[in-house]
Amino acid sequence: MEDLQIVFYMNVHIFENLLYGYNMKKSSQKKVLFLEDEEALGLIYKKKLEQAGYRVCYSRSVEEAEEELKKCTPDFCVIDHGIKGKVKTGLDLVSEIKKKFPKAKIIMLSNYNESQMEVAALAAGADAYLLKIDTPPKILMEFMEHSLR
Repeated sequence: MEDLQIVFYMNVHIFENLLYGYNMKKSSQKKVLFLEDEEALGLIYKKKLEQAGYRVCYSRSVEEAEEELKKCTPDFCVIDHGIKGKVKTGLDLVSEIKKKFPKAKIIMLSNYNESQMEVAALAAGADAYLLKIDTPPKILMEFMEHSLR
């Protein structure tokens, strides 16, 4: 029985490495504003980005993100498409970020594979619209590194 537990643990560890990319190439301390209201998901991405060498400003609401943007000049902004604040949405924040930080790359993460939402995000100034289900942290980081070229 103990052997079975060890094999299970090893398989889980291998799966996590594949899914979350533990051995990421270190970035040169690029800053990321990560806006996600699902805390568990947000913390997974934050941890993996930090392990890869990124400095992460993590926010759970539009208002928190606006406060972070007063202290942080992001190279990347990863914004949950469906996030809402008291007055603004994540989509509203995209155009504000583009005006204030024109060099920042903005990536919208969404649960919705709908072209209308993608068009709206890109029209607001997002550089990419990616589906959460297709974009574990490793894929997100590869996309970010590629966008710097």
